[in-house]
Amino acid sequence: MLGHPLIGAFFLILSVYLFLVIFIPWHMIPVDRIKLVNRFKWDKIKKPILTYGLPAIICLPLALLFWTNIVSWFPSPISKQDILALEPKRQAEIEFIIDGGGTDITAGIKGDLVIDSAWKITQVTMAGDNTGGTIQVSIWKSPSSSFPPTYVDNITANTPPKISMRGIYEDSILSGWNTTINPGDILRYNVDAVGGMARVVVSLTVKEP
Repeated sequence: MLGHPLIGAFFLILSVYLFLVIFIPWHMIPVDRIKLVNRFKWDKIKKPILTYGLPAIICLPLALLFWTNIVSWFPSPISKQDILALEPKRQAEIEFIIDGGGTDITAGIKGDLVIDSAWKITQVTMAGDNTGGTIQVSIWKSPSSSFPPTYVDNITANTPPKISMRGIYEDSILSGWNTTINPGDILRYNVDAVGGMARVVVSLTVKEP
């Protein structure tokens, strides 16, 4: 039972009770009243003082000995990290538009995006202006220190987004993808193959890791 919080609570309550309810009232009797009490044998008063005062002195350190266990009963203060953990994670869309300027898009590198926050990719959506056209886009990623990204930095693996005769593509499985984006990463968009498309939007759905 040593170290049980119930023992600490018992000694703490007993100590406070003996001090405040019994010992202190006797100990703080005014001098004129002590003289009056002496007429009725002071020895009778010393007995309760020794009986309750000394146990109180002994109980107090025992209560402190078990205090850490008593404190453990109370919930710990909520930290800022705890509050943030309860908040829903932010979600956003990273969009990149490939526009042929009125003519069909051609294959090749179409541009870069600098990402300033940490994200995890959860879905890719690609929509084109022609339901009869086709296009495949790969995304390359590198930190700014390794700029520019190249095909070896491809994060879409063997499942790049591809529109084939229906105008839209959606994928939330992202098989083989590198879905981690770090602050300062640069995304480069490359058209691998295209036919009959003049404008395409590539959207990455991301959330906080």
